[in-house]
Amino acid sequence: MDKVRIGVIGLGWVAQVVHLPILSHLEDAEIVAVCDRDRSRARLVGEKFGVRRTYTDAEQMLANEGLHCVIVATSTDAHREATLAALRAGCDVLVEKPIARRYAEAVEMSETAKAMKRHLMVGMNHRFRPDTMLLKSFIEAKELGKLYYAKTAWLRRRSSDSAWMTRKEKSGGGVFIDLGIVMLDLALWLMDYPEVRRVSATNFHHKTKQVEDTSLVTIALKTGSLVNIEVSWSMIIDDDVYYYYLFGSEGTASLNPPAREQRTPRQPRQPGTGQNGAAPAPVQAVVRKRTEALPGCRAQSPPRDLDGGRSRAAHENGRRRIQIGQDRQRSPVHLTSSEKENPCRR
Repeated sequence: MDKVRIGVIGLGWVAQVVHLPILSHLEDAEIVAVCDRDRSRARLVGEKFGVRRTYTDAEQMLANEGLHCVIVATSTDAHREATLAALRAGCDVLVEKPIARRYAEAVEMSETAKAMKRHLMVGMNHRFRPDTMLLKSFIEAKELGKLYYAKTAWLRRRSSDSAWMTRKEKSGGGVFIDLGIVMLDLALWLMDYPEVRRVSATNFHHKTKQVEDTSLVTIALKTGSLVNIEVSWSMIIDDDVYYYYLFGSEGTASLNPPAREQRTPRQPRQPGTGQNGAAPAPVQAVVRKRTEALPGCRAQSPPRDLDGGRSRAAHENGRRRIQIGQDRQRSPVHLTSSEKENPCRR
């Protein structure tokens, strides 16, 4: 089978630490060319990842290399131009979040993808975390009942690693468009995109001038549910914090509970390893259900695992634990369900 020919536009942190290392390990993909406005960076990154064709002009790369798909990992102000050029060249596109600085830019990109009959995807990678996908399956099975409240946060002690993120003309916004948009997407996706009734937000500019560095947002939904999002680049706290809590009429779920989260500085890493090259830390999803035991009921069978991974189930003291087998490039996944009573089949 022919390999998928891939080009990467924009060779900053996310391209060097995430996209290029992972792409270089895929047997059915080939990194044909890379492009960056900085000629020296393009050459050095190309040498590091064994990519012989390097460009400073994305249009030339698209015209010369016969690419099947393109990853756009530039600063946000360049997303529209690079994405439109790639779509019109007949490529599918993965564009890093946020998709654009303004709504009109995003609409134009989406409409162009439809007109060219190409795929356009935004890099909302948190949807594809194994624990998130497991939680989504629980929600779709109505395990949590009616969802009424989501509480999320991504709090950092320091500003964004990229200086351009604090320049509004390049980023389009501050911490909410950087971190908040991830939590917003996760909340709306897990809750199946309910319509919004109203939004209330308070922004602070402690260490930035043009954009907010702390944002506290409350979103009221037409279903009567509520979403609360807290994000910051400059919170005075001991450690960075990331969490997602989801409350339903029949149960509560959480992703990355703070007590279990490993907080270490972001460092370049190879696929299949954790921070600083260490063994990957377990990803945790915790589900607590309110159920009533009925006479003659037997315990529910555990949910199916992902991608054919091997599962191990044990029932101990009313707790159910499922561990999905680890492959070469994935962290193990643990999902725990604690019940007041043993669950029953209905």
